[in-house]
Amino acid sequence: MTDRLATYDREAEEGIKSGQGRKSSSPETAGMRAALRTPNGRRMFASILNELYFNRSVTAATPEATNALAAVQNKGLDLSSQLKEADPEMFWLMLKENDDA
Repeated sequence: MTDRLATYDREAEEGIKSGQGRKSSSPETAGMRAALRTPNGRRMFASILNELYFNRSVTAATPEATNALAAVQNKGLDLSSQLKEADPEMFWLMLKENDDA
């Protein structure tokens, strides 16, 4: 298991023990939680996060292009935070199932 997955595993366990991720009952959070509980939903979110440069460095030939990629990556980080908050255990499972390492 990579260090990255070990970190997410630890964070997921802490979130589950403390009850984090189960507090919000917004329709968006409920939808994310429902999707994360299916293999296809986890695969879909992993694909979206991959397209949004989640967990990858962003560099380009020009500073402007790097800034644009960083803005896209910020959206990926926002989405990952929402997913982790919705269901930490399933978020970790999604990362483990789709680990390219």
